[in-house]
Amino acid sequence: RIAIANGDEVPRSLLVVGAEGGEGSGTVAAKLALVLAGRAGRVTVADFGDGEVARFLRTWRPTAAMLGTKSRPLRSGDITLDRFQLTSGRPLSLAEPRGSSPRSVRFEAARPVMELLLAEADILIVHGRPPSFSPDALAWARVVAAAVLVVRPEHTKRASVVSALQGLDLVHTNVVGAVLHTGR
Repeated sequence: RIAIANGDEVPRSLLVVGAEGGEGSGTVAAKLALVLAGRAGRVTVADFGDGEVARFLRTWRPTAAMLGTKSRPLRSGDITLDRFQLTSGRPLSLAEPRGSSPRSVRFEAARPVMELLLAEADILIVHGRPPSFSPDALAWARVVAAAVLVVRPEHTKRASVVSALQGLDLVHTNVVGAVLHTGR
């Protein structure tokens, strides 16, 4: 469906963010990466959010303990990313900032990091914090090909959705859809 919303082409880079936090956007990013891995080629999911992607992949029963093989870290400026391959045979890797590396990324840093990650993947999914909470989501939104907004029923406020969409629109983001996330 993302390809349909993007003119019949799966975007090479995709930002997945929640409107206000607590919507499960990291879980959505991880599940999307799992679905696309193999079907659309090699997928890297980069977690610049709160670590929810790694927690999900390490605890969700079908993928638990599959993040075994650690690849060489990637460095760009002051950002160091640790990378892990899924040991299930799917062409999926996780990248997350190392220890003191910043999870917040300025626009000037986002593009080189994205290019490094795309050099070894066919599709990059970036999980970020909500645009209204963190300007780094807008930095990612400026450099990726498309974005998906995650909302949770009876949790996400309408004003937060409007604010997030206005922020994404401000940086000319191609928002290809929204996900109504109801749980794991």
